[in-house]
Amino acid sequence: MDITLIHHLINGTLTPSEREELRSYISGHKTKEEFFDMFDTAWAASGNDTSMPSDLQDRIYRKILAQIKPDDTSAPTASDEKIHVVKAPGLWLRIASVCAILILAAGCLWLYNDRQSNMEVLAQTTFTVSADRGQRADVVLPDGTHVWLNSDSRLTYPADYGVKGRHVKLEGEASFKVAKDPDRRFTVEAMGVSTEALGTEFNIRAYAGSNYFRATLYQGSIKVDYDDQLSILEPMDELKIVFPDGDIIKSHDEDLGQEPAWRRDELTFNGESLIEIAEIMRRTFDTEVVITDSSLGREQFVGTISNTSITNFIDIIGLTSPIRYYFEGDTLYIARRDDDKYISH
Repeated sequence: MDITLIHHLINGTLTPSEREELRSYISGHKTKEEFFDMFDTAWAASGNDTSMPSDLQDRIYRKILAQIKPDDTSAPTASDEKIHVVKAPGLWLRIASVCAILILAAGCLWLYNDRQSNMEVLAQTTFTVSADRGQRADVVLPDGTHVWLNSDSRLTYPADYGVKGRHVKLEGEASFKVAKDPDRRFTVEAMGVSTEALGTEFNIRAYAGSNYFRATLYQGSIKVDYDDQLSILEPMDELKIVFPDGDIIKSHDEDLGQEPAWRRDELTFNGESLIEIAEIMRRTFDTEVVITDSSLGREQFVGTISNTSITNFIDIIGLTSPIRYYFEGDTLYIARRDDDKYISH
């Protein structure tokens, strides 16, 4: 189901065809109790310590049914009450449907206010799309902008996104294909850096705890604003801001391709240290990594590796570096190849 249907449901702008699509989506597979369990899950994800009140659940449920079934006020039976969330197999996790459930929970605020107050509430309500370690996710925002999230990343945007402006916050790494809208600028806030785009495709890497921010442009143009320093990027440009000094490094590479390597299940390194690569492995494969030799952690690597598995990944790293590795439980240990203590592993 398209996430925009729920946005239109909340602000009262559902078209007849959208109402029919929404009715088809939530009619049939699950019981009313299971529907309420999903409300509770979303309620907890919004930071509430207790369960959503049962009377509030019932009012939300009836409110939704009233909007999508205006000519049928009878209570639905257990056999025709459903909501279906689909998770795609493999590394990629399609979570647009999950986002819709979160928005349903936020929609409880709609029941207590008139339309003017509702708009104020929506402006203060935020939604978060996330990809855990070892997973990736993608979502289409209400304006049609497509966002792909890399592992261990979070995207936050307001419930009134697209009404007056288009502003999102990012922690981690994401690739954006921005829908054109000359009247509403699109901005991404990450690590204190503001990136503005209009009808463009770009990637931002801004992980918490990292010492750098990086923006890469594939199509269109973007403006990066940091500490009152503006940088305009053209296609195949990359801009890196190194913290804490705020040094700005801009480069151009015609071989960047049409999308970031991680979306092709590849990991590309251009001088990253083994310490930095270990952190990437933690996120990508959801595996703890321990480097037993601090000097080994400073080794740098250049190249592109398909991330089909963690053993394949570390085997390729080992072809060009003096390392041995072994697993203890879910933890990967990396040691120098000439370290006799680890040769037996």
